[in-house]
Amino acid sequence: MKSDARTRYTKRQIKEAFFQLLEKEPFPKITVTEICSLAEINRSTFYKHYYDTYDLLQKSEEELLEDLRSVTQSFKGTNTVKLIESILQQLQDMEHMPFYHMIKADPGFSNQISGCFCQEMYSCFKDKLSDYAPANREMVCHYVTSGSSSILSYWFGTGMKLPACRIAALINDLSEKILS
Repeated sequence: MKSDARTRYTKRQIKEAFFQLLEKEPFPKITVTEICSLAEINRSTFYKHYYDTYDLLQKSEEELLEDLRSVTQSFKGTNTVKLIESILQQLQDMEHMPFYHMIKADPGFSNQISGCFCQEMYSCFKDKLSDYAPANREMVCHYVTSGSSSILSYWFGTGMKLPACRIAALINDLSEKILS
């Protein structure tokens, strides 16, 4: 499907309507009719782009994950705290996408975000694993990233109220202590 200006505008309208509805009601209760009404489009227009609300949610999640990967690529080579903070700031930026509401709609999505985050954590800390026997490196890395993932889950669950820089510093400090 081509992505001209009208298509991008229509998809943006659909997503904005969807996200507005997510703020007001649980995901399973949101209907295509409600989205179309709020976005001021016909149902046939919605179905040109999405199969149903689950498809819309999944594609929105994929878009956010891709955006996060782009952010991490742009911060490769910088210090670890800056990389972690950039990822967390992207998540906390509610104008970018109502991330918190997406997690409420699909609790498994926080695991996908944590997985993406943990991959980046591994790339940041893998050089510090050289003191460990090769057979233990993966386990140590898993231990560090699982702890980081738990901090993220807590942060997500509390509505991401603490600043991203504070969470990034905490994750980095704890990881450095474990790996030193």
